[in-house]
Amino acid sequence: MRKWMTAFLSAAMLVAASSCSKDETVAEPLAVTYASISGTWTLMELNGSPIDGDSIYRYLVIGRKADEETGDRPFEFWQNLNSDKSEYRSGTYILGTEDESGNPAITGTFDHAAGDWSDDYIITDFTETSMTWTGYRFGNVYKYVRCDSVPEDIQAGTRSL
Repeated sequence: MRKWMTAFLSAAMLVAASSCSKDETVAEPLAVTYASISGTWTLMELNGSPIDGDSIYRYLVIGRKADEETGDRPFEFWQNLNSDKSEYRSGTYILGTEDESGNPAITGTFDHAAGDWSDDYIITDFTETSMTWTGYRFGNVYKYVRCDSVPEDIQAGTRSL
């Protein structure tokens, strides 16, 4: 009887141990609000292709606080996606109407009469550390991750390829 009991307990422990798996950290989705989206972000992937962040980059700084007179919220970005030189742009953005799937949208206007963004974007996969923007009209997919700051050489426009 004792052998059966030992065999049963051994089998039970083996089943319990094999059913355990390593804990996987899954980022919790967040609601997209002016507070949650504010901060500094860097582009990690464009249309499924990784961005190295050194020779090709985009840094996006999204402000939280609205202008007291206009209610506009600021953004700034530095990129070299279309050039070998760093490009700086600023303007205002609006979080808007959700699409048919319930995802929020973001749109913006550049300062200095440069006009509206080339596309409006649906925001998906939004977590504390990452988000994906998909263009309404052109369908480009931008995957961003949070970062601490925009590198000084990029802000100064002195980074070379």
